[in-house]
Amino acid sequence: MIKRSYSFNLRCNAPSGWRQKVAQFLVRLAHRIDGRHMLAVELLSTPAISEAAKFDVMPKGLALMRSNLEDETRMECVESVLHEECAELFEAEKGPRK
Repeated sequence: MIKRSYSFNLRCNAPSGWRQKVAQFLVRLAHRIDGRHMLAVELLSTPAISEAAKFDVMPKGLALMRSNLEDETRMECVESVLHEECAELFEAEKGPRK
């Protein structure tokens, strides 16, 4: 029997040392100032994959994140229209809308 194992880890904005924690604090401060988000990604795998493969994976992951954001935005738009135009559908709903 042939047996193989692999592992991988994807960490986003996960500071591990004091320098990273200071950097994370500064990133949060910058976010409060300009409202932009910063994403630090660390790709670890065993067996190791090439840097070319890592550079190939990153745009695909960002494209998927963009697609998910677009879907969420579209759904929020539809929901807000339904709340405005068909309020009777939501009368049984408890509490204020998000």
